Amino acid sequence: MTKIFLKKRNYEAFVKLENKDKLSIELKDLEFSVRAMNSLSNQGIKTLGELIVYTENDLKSFPNMGRTSIEEIKRNKWGGLLVFERENSLKNVVSDAVPMHASFSPELLVSIFNPSSPLHDGAVVIHNNLIEAAACILPLTESKTLNPEMGTRHRAALGISEESDALAVVISEESGKISVAENGYFISSGLSLDELGKILKEKMNEFIEQN
Repeated sequence: MTKIFLKKRNYEAFVKLENKDKLSIELKDLEFSVRAMNSLSNQGIKTLGELIVYTENDLKSFPNMGRTSIEEIKRNKWGGLLVFERENSLKNVVSDAVPMHASFSPELLVSIFNPSSPLHDGAVVIHNNLIEAAACILPLTESKTLNPEMGTRHRAALGISEESDALAVVISEESGKISVAENGYFISSGLSLDELGKILKEKMNEFIEQN
């Protein structure tokens, strides 16, 4: 495992080190992506010793570590609809969908929204970092004020946010633009991935603190 991540020119020197010295290796000398490095750095993790105390689920919960999936869906303009369940139960939505009960992962999300997947047309419901279900059919808003350029996914995002306290994230199939719906309104549109990460962190943290 170590050899995969360590830059080749440093590997031979690495294996000769004592374990205590290996733990002091700085992450900048390891073969991580810029995105992963930035995320770990933001958490104050700078050495191998600081990194190995975290579980895989811990790492996935860090902002930007799970952005790969949204970035790929946006880049390919596949379209996607993610619903983050908060206090109001979405059992009525999940019960008629395809059950997943799977740990959130970029690979799984990308496979769900790939146009060749039979699950790609519906929404996914996410609760406590689990993808509870896919191919979820959501209620559509009847609002007359919706931008005509917005399609069914946007109507569904508004609809579920009108009927629950869920946070809905839409990735437009036509434009690749990211929008967030809450309480029957689009609170943000045309978001960058950094902006989306900040909103999700803020909104989900608010919910956790209130409960």
